[in-house]
Amino acid sequence: MNDITMNTTEKHEDRSHAVASPSGYRRWMTCSGSLNLERKLKEKGLIPEFEESSPAAAEGTRLHEIAEKVLTGKILICPSEVKPYVDYCREATPEGAEIFIEESVPLFYSRTESGSVDYAWRKDDVLEVIDLKTGRIKVDPVFNYQGLIYAMGLVTPAVKEISITIFQYDQPFTWAISIQEANELCHTIKEAALKALDRNTTDLTASTDACRWCKAKPYCVEYTGGIMDLLGDADFKRISDERLIKLMAEKKKILTLLDNVEKVLFDRANAGEVINGVHLTTGRKQNKQWIKGVEPVEEMIKLGLHLDQVVKTTPITPTQAMKLTDVPDELYEQPDGKLKVEVDDITEVLNELEDLT
Repeated sequence: MNDITMNTTEKHEDRSHAVASPSGYRRWMTCSGSLNLERKLKEKGLIPEFEESSPAAAEGTRLHEIAEKVLTGKILICPSEVKPYVDYCREATPEGAEIFIEESVPLFYSRTESGSVDYAWRKDDVLEVIDLKTGRIKVDPVFNYQGLIYAMGLVTPAVKEISITIFQYDQPFTWAISIQEANELCHTIKEAALKALDRNTTDLTASTDACRWCKAKPYCVEYTGGIMDLLGDADFKRISDERLIKLMAEKKKILTLLDNVEKVLFDRANAGEVINGVHLTTGRKQNKQWIKGVEPVEEMIKLGLHLDQVVKTTPITPTQAMKLTDVPDELYEQPDGKLKVEVDDITEVLNELEDLT
């Protein structure tokens, strides 16, 4: 029987994340000053210490937790949504291998922090790390330093070959390297990590990889500076063709910047700060949902519906039930949409600000 080691004492979302986290290697290896900028902004209260999980991240966490429970035997019937991943982990693992499921592994560039590997197996001179990815953006296993960092936390003197497998889109993508190659790459990774973790590091470098998930970018001069230089105080009717083309080339970055500006305004207004011309309002209502404590199957049968009308993979929603029968208001609720920041008439706001100066 395979030996299994697990770290299941905490829920996925409750596990602490390293400052120079393996998943964030593209950022701190490209922009060494980003960790310090983010830390300083948190200390000043300009960005939150912790952010709410996005729907995509929450879904990823849910799938990881289900897969972990199946692989550790806590769930006996494997749900279809994680079955390809679970099947691959089981099929790839040779008999007698040591198995690691959601195992906490040390980071070779830090004395105090660790990471968590989704799944790995080790036997004789071979080690394979399998990383489940649930996002839409394709993750390339080749030179995937996140997986390599995890692998180095599980390497023993006997290991000669390492495989980094990204499991995404219901299939595996693997990068195999020798321990010699891994050690050479880890030298570069360690140098970058130590520089990024140095509190005196201020070097900032804007790039797609560095800026995509960086919380500090609304305040980063490297990210915003070029855009603001292009915008300037220009009259767009008289702006040159060359400058217009440059602006169009930066369209995606400008839109991202505006998204981040909106988020900063939201955080400030949501914290109670009074901002002239800005207020919080709810978005459109969310989908109807059964009120907590209501047994929808039982209640719909009482209303004359048949069991096969009510029970699908999950109980039908209030909206679906309403197409079949009259559903009393006390059985469901329709929560307000999430709070969002909304700017009043921008011309009036700017005129008011001008009057104050």
